[in-house]
Amino acid sequence: MSPGEGQRIAGLILAGGTPDDPLAASWGIPVKALIPVAGRPMVQYVAQALCEAGLAPVVVATTAGAEAAIQAVVDDLNAVGTPLCIAVADGPRFTDTLQAGLGPLATERPVLVATGDLPLLTAQAVEDFLTQAQATGADLVYSAVLVKHLTGAYAEAPRTAVRLREGKVTGGNLALSRPEVWRAAMARVEQAFAGRKSPLALARMLGLGFIVGLCLGRLSIPAIVRRGERVLGCRAAVVLSRYPEICFDVDKPAHIEAAERILASRATDGQG
Repeated sequence: MSPGEGQRIAGLILAGGTPDDPLAASWGIPVKALIPVAGRPMVQYVAQALCEAGLAPVVVATTAGAEAAIQAVVDDLNAVGTPLCIAVADGPRFTDTLQAGLGPLATERPVLVATGDLPLLTAQAVEDFLTQAQATGADLVYSAVLVKHLTGAYAEAPRTAVRLREGKVTGGNLALSRPEVWRAAMARVEQAFAGRKSPLALARMLGLGFIVGLCLGRLSIPAIVRRGERVLGCRAAVVLSRYPEICFDVDKPAHIEAAERILASRATDGQG
């Protein structure tokens, strides 16, 4: 089922954090999602991708101290016909931002959650993930990318990856679920989010056997999903995307440089 068919999917962009984030601090801005890439704040790219993929409504959730700057981005996009609204979290934690963003959304509508630091995200990548995610029938669907799809400039800035039976995999930054599932799994979701770039942290959460299996490269995606279902108490799935932009979040200056090269290449090729 495509996003334009059946039940409409809402979008939630997580643009929270604190000014002491090393990258945000280096730019002197309140949250990382506002860092400019090729002259535009990263969160703007994410918002446009979600809206162009047909998601509605789309909420940008941020933290106190960043709301004025985020609101300015939202106002600019609203002025050109990209409908967005803003939600402000009470605290800086991932779950604070997630809870604030879920507040304005209908409880029965699926919600695609994306982080606000994906400057290369495209509507095509979003649509592909949603099509695969809905086909699983799972309550919570997470995205991942095989490292072999990270070629060219995508491969220039190193990313954390884990060796599984399917190949080396790096985590994505898109996930689909319903608000009630997000809320029920909030504590575990925060733990998983905090450790998403540390395979060992995730393995510790899932059990000692997973640490051993991870180190030996014996784990498979279905095995991880089964354990995740027991931990989260819901049906889960992992979608392997062929679009590297869904895992290309910005954590280092090298990521910004690589993203700007890719965006310049897209402009030259007439891809926007």
